[in-house]
Amino acid sequence: MMQEINLGSTLRQLRKKKGITQETLAAALSVTPQAVSKWESGVSYPEMTMIPMIAGYFEVSLDTLFDYDLTRVRNKIQSVLDEAWEYFFDDPERYIRTVKAALRDYPDNEALLCALLDAYEHDLRNTGRTDHLDEMIDLSYKIISESQDLERVCSVKDNLSAAYLKLGKYDKAKEVLQSLPRRALQRNDAMAFRLSGQDKLKAAEEASRIHLQDLYIACFEMGNGLYAGGNYQQAIAAYTRGLETLKIYLRPGMSGQDAYLWPGMQTFHWGFHQRRGACHKKLGDTDACGTDLQIARHILQTSWHDYQERRDYYTDAYNEYLAEFDLTEYQI
Repeated sequence: MMQEINLGSTLRQLRKKKGITQETLAAALSVTPQAVSKWESGVSYPEMTMIPMIAGYFEVSLDTLFDYDLTRVRNKIQSVLDEAWEYFFDDPERYIRTVKAALRDYPDNEALLCALLDAYEHDLRNTGRTDHLDEMIDLSYKIISESQDLERVCSVKDNLSAAYLKLGKYDKAKEVLQSLPRRALQRNDAMAFRLSGQDKLKAAEEASRIHLQDLYIACFEMGNGLYAGGNYQQAIAAYTRGLETLKIYLRPGMSGQDAYLWPGMQTFHWGFHQRRGACHKKLGDTDACGTDLQIARHILQTSWHDYQERRDYYTDAYNEYLAEFDLTEYQI
């Protein structure tokens, strides 16, 4: 990446901006004027131990001293990736050649390394090609050990597991996937996609629960936003979508708390009806409001095994939300 470094001209500009001669700079750094002259002309570079001293003398960062424009580099790399992407599906060999050519100039760039790894995984999955397996593993561990980007590391571990599976190392692949963050969707999705048998089933079930929760919570908050903006009819639609999504996953044939996949679903269940009732009230439909609030109250009173013992605990939260949505006449 030396083409991005222009130390000599930068050093000359900094010296002139400071209004000093080569002799003055040389004296400050305890070198000869001839050494400074060679630096500025590009004939030679300062020793590595001198670099911090020079940056400190001019009170600039090392990036400034080396005229290293990170934005320019990132844009150049992105341009390469954009060009390569045109060939990802139709001409993967050309995609790989394009990325590898850029890696000769930027051998440690994570974006390029990940792009190459993605190409190998895609080729492995679609053609069964195995001659890149060792390189896939080496690339993966290099990125995992050096990257500070959690999302990138998660994606790389997924690709790494694919290589281990192709090598017949199922337990190693499972170990890699299990090292993903527990709450990360990548962990369960990747395990459901990559693994088999009970491992696949367990991961798929967990992934479906997380996706379900994220979906109905998103509908819930969308409805809240629409309600706050006075869009009551649209809010009803959002709450209804969330409600129907939640109800799909109620355990068939079960009642009360046993009908829900996890504690807390009940709160959203009555919450959807509460908020939908609030919208109906704003629209002047008191009958529909009353119906939704009646259902909400029934859910509250029948969805926890300990409702009678902790009645105040549950009703206080329920009534608080009713007050927030101007439904105090329906409080318990």
